[in-house]
Amino acid sequence: MKKKRLIQVKDPKLRKIRLSLRQILLKESKKRLNDLLDKEREFLLIDRIFYGKEYFDKLRSFNDQKNKLRNE
Repeated sequence: MKKKRLIQVKDPKLRKIRLSLRQILLKESKKRLNDLLDKEREFLLIDRIFYGKEYFDKLRSFNDQKNKLRNE
């Protein structure tokens, strides 16, 4: 395994900036995930009658997008 380097930020102002950026990124990813979940919920409520290949492809697409957002 490759060892990761640890970079310590000692300046309090830079720490605050780093923390703020992390919070912004987390909020945005949560917002996008919630939007995606809302779209998926709508899709499931409207199109659940049609269980074809397109239906399952769309569900797989939703799951792939959710996993991508969670892993970033």
